[in-house]
Amino acid sequence: MNIVTYDEYNDEKQQFFIRHKNEFKLEQEGNSAVYYTKTYIFDDGAVWYEVSRYQELSEEVEIRKCTVVVTEEFMETEYWSNEDSISKYWYEKWTIDH
Repeated sequence: MNIVTYDEYNDEKQQFFIRHKNEFKLEQEGNSAVYYTKTYIFDDGAVWYEVSRYQELSEEVEIRKCTVVVTEEFMETEYWSNEDSISKYWYEKWTIDH
């Protein structure tokens, strides 16, 4: 799994949009913060895809030499394009009130 920081995602997205002259049509599906998709279709035929979804993730961590399981809520954004079909993911802490 290719996990990136928000800055890496944002830089890659900006460079893609600049290469394709920021001339696109946006198609969005989903009407909740829990799951939605965005497809940017550029006039020159390029396409940028994003899927954002709620994730509850657990990890084992060590705190003061004790292993514990920590569970946290995140928004996961998966993205790829017609130029690079390998998905990359970035995460942010879930902050939307339920």
